[in-house]
Amino acid sequence: MHGPDVISRHNLGVLWRHRRVFGRLAKNYARVLAGNRRVLRGVEFCVTYRCQLDCRHCLTKPLIDQTRPEMTTDQAVRAIANLAALGAVFINVTGGEALQREDIFELLERAAANRSVLITLASNGLALDAETAARLRKIGVAMVTMSLDGPDAATHDASRGCPGAYDALLQACAAVRAEGLELWLTTILTAQNTADGSIFRIAELARELGATLTVNFAYAVGNWRDQEAAIGAAEEKTFRELLKMPHVRWEGSSNYLHQSCPAGTEKLYVTPYGEVMPCATIQRSFGNLLTEPIADIWRRMGKVEWFRGHVKPCLVAQDPEFIAREMPTIQSDPGRPWSDD
Repeated sequence: MHGPDVISRHNLGVLWRHRRVFGRLAKNYARVLAGNRRVLRGVEFCVTYRCQLDCRHCLTKPLIDQTRPEMTTDQAVRAIANLAALGAVFINVTGGEALQREDIFELLERAAANRSVLITLASNGLALDAETAARLRKIGVAMVTMSLDGPDAATHDASRGCPGAYDALLQACAAVRAEGLELWLTTILTAQNTADGSIFRIAELARELGATLTVNFAYAVGNWRDQEAAIGAAEEKTFRELLKMPHVRWEGSSNYLHQSCPAGTEKLYVTPYGEVMPCATIQRSFGNLLTEPIADIWRRMGKVEWFRGHVKPCLVAQDPEFIAREMPTIQSDPGRPWSDD
């Protein structure tokens, strides 16, 4: 659907550097080629909503429930093991800010003990110094991802609501690279950074930092729930131009066979309370993995038309029908159980 073949070649390069997961990938591809349209590839596993920042585009604030406890270390490690057993090739431990958890290094080390799955960490960079990067490498974290909201301190810090966030990010990137860890950055394609061209400066900065850049679309969720999310012709054109760069990707370019929105088809999002959602922007729960098997939740999700495994664009930003039918409920009551009513 999007992007040239160079994206696939890039993904193969990443996988070659982590070829210990080839056995798991081979099994998953065999299932896909046998006709299984839904094979789990990755999980965004949120372990806390605690964070030092106040991002203007924050997704998670509507999902915060102070009355519910975060998963314990044992619960999180067991859940990660069950997700790996379901087929996940990589599990990205995220937040909030995952490094805010007091047990984060124990959690990561125990999860990374399963060498057939890649455990990665998402961070805002504020607490990711050289010592932390070295510790992450030692315990087996395969990759670090961080968000880059602008090509300079003024734009990034304003977006993050924190002076100094940009400088901290650059220092964290240097620390990660010095340890030989894979470095990925994520950014959001918006009408504004398309119009002023700063999205291309973000892409160039990512290249200079030695990072792979994942481009996401703007979303009418969380703090942005009142904005118009559907992308226009200018954003679509810019997106295609970005994907011509060998270090730029979108999440759908890593799918098993077809470039497509992976939400609920190849990827899941798990909240700190155990709720399982199709992705971080489709904030409707299909069940809680602390109270029922993740395999049952996965099967239930697959019964919904949007998540049956057909090729689709980004549902939240590019699918007019999904935006009209589902987004009003998500925006008004995030986190509620899925219902076709």
